[in-house]
Amino acid sequence: MLDSSEAQTLAYYNQHALSFAEQTQQVDFQALQQQFLGYLTAGDLILDLGCGSGRDTLYFLNQGFDVVAVDGSEKLCTLASAYTRHEVIKADFEDFTTELRFAGIWACASLVHVKRIKLGRVLRKYLDLLRDDGIFYLSFKYGDQEIIRDGRYFNYLNEELLHRLLQDLPGTGLLKLEITHDVRHDHQQERWLNCFIRKKS
Repeated sequence: MLDSSEAQTLAYYNQHALSFAEQTQQVDFQALQQQFLGYLTAGDLILDLGCGSGRDTLYFLNQGFDVVAVDGSEKLCTLASAYTRHEVIKADFEDFTTELRFAGIWACASLVHVKRIKLGRVLRKYLDLLRDDGIFYLSFKYGDQEIIRDGRYFNYLNEELLHRLLQDLPGTGLLKLEITHDVRHDHQQERWLNCFIRKKS
């Protein structure tokens, strides 16, 4: 169940869906997209978790992958579906259910909105949806604070917090950790923690 700050975050994305989509759909994210796809095989099934504008879903589809796209914002689901010409499922992180098992889960700048106290539980849920040896990409604003900014809740993570989190997730291995600057021109001062995790067989 969403708490007040999570509900406020969803309300923000519903209210600002069009401007958010316009800001993010054309952003060049190929460096990290290609790293992620490098761990997979063409035709594999990917879960785009918190797909936002649909930018990454469309890229993965165009590269020959099957994609299940999910977002909690009804307005973003509508825009992303029109942009990708692909179904986008409306569900928040805790409510989404499926019988499918994925070769890769892509959670780009989405789990940053999950409260820290819930994050371990949410990650365990999605690790269960990965095949053995599946790949989980997730990214967080770099730091250690939990804040509400511009009407949205953010859970920042640094290396220490991430390693502490992974210690409580047995059966996972950290493949790569990379700190990058935001690719949006008006946000380049912000840094992101990018994590590639493998589910061990």
